[in-house]
Amino acid sequence: MNKEYLIKIKKFIINFFIYINIMVLGLILYETVDLLYNIGSLTMNGTAYVYNWYFGYLSEDIKKDKEIEMLRLRLDNLEKRLLTNGTSENHKETENGKQKDGNDQ
Repeated sequence: MNKEYLIKIKKFIINFFIYINIMVLGLILYETVDLLYNIGSLTMNGTAYVYNWYFGYLSEDIKKDKEIEMLRLRLDNLEKRLLTNGTSENHKETENGKQKDGNDQ
């Protein structure tokens, strides 16, 4: 075989392996940076959550959800007070707690 041809093949093989090594190195660096970013993000968000939980700071969504739940409980309580048997048919009572008939008005 020709010497020049062998030299070209050697250069191609060397350049190919260098190219592959650079690609692998780039992938490793990218994944390292990605891991560091995600671990840092998890650490910061977790720390902020624990801090807010410990000191009782609530986000607006949680405050609104709690307010809605309290209003629902209040509405249920008022409905129970208004309706003696839990039905809308028999909800009139006297001061003594006796039920009024529709004819006694």
